[in-house]
Amino acid sequence: MGSAARDPYNTPLSAPSGWWKGLNNVVESVYMCGGSDEILIDDILKMQERLKTEWEGDGKVEFELVEGEAHDSILCDRLIGYKSPPPKMDGVVRRWLHESV
Repeated sequence: MGSAARDPYNTPLSAPSGWWKGLNNVVESVYMCGGSDEILIDDILKMQERLKTEWEGDGKVEFELVEGEAHDSILCDRLIGYKSPPPKMDGVVRRWLHESV
């Protein structure tokens, strides 16, 4: 983030209570996934709970914990050249995309 000031966009958990209310008026649903071995998993778990708590109306917040994977394995594995087997996160994100788009 460099010298950027901390705000709810770059540090979502810093948002005051109620800041995420009305998100359902902008998007139909939110999908979050995290790897059980990633360093940010505690904050990811807190964020998905915050979104679920503040979500109003139709739509949903969906979260999936992918066992044994690290942060952004779906991207990082490809960037460093891993070809197979694909990360488990690849399958869960593809499933969500197939169901949602």
